Amino acid sequence: MKEMPIGPSGSLWSPHLQSWLVPDGANLRLYDHAGQMRLTHAEAEAQRAEAAFQRAETEARRAQALAEKLRSLGIDPDQIL
Repeated sequence: MKEMPIGPSGSLWSPHLQSWLVPDGANLRLYDHAGQMRLTHAEAEAQRAEAAFQRAETEARRAQALAEKLRSLGIDPDQIL
């Protein structure tokens, strides 16, 4: 059986997972070869939800700014469309 290389902090490289296995309390975290933490499914979903929320907030601010600009030009944005 081939030995798994030991990295910093007692981490182990798993060729099967192509990841470093790093102790994190009672659990193991996985990191890619570049040292970026691999997210769990729940963490990835939460990250996507946060990004969608941020995009929605940005679009709402943009829409508000455009509506204010139209009002400053004497156009009621609620009467458009």
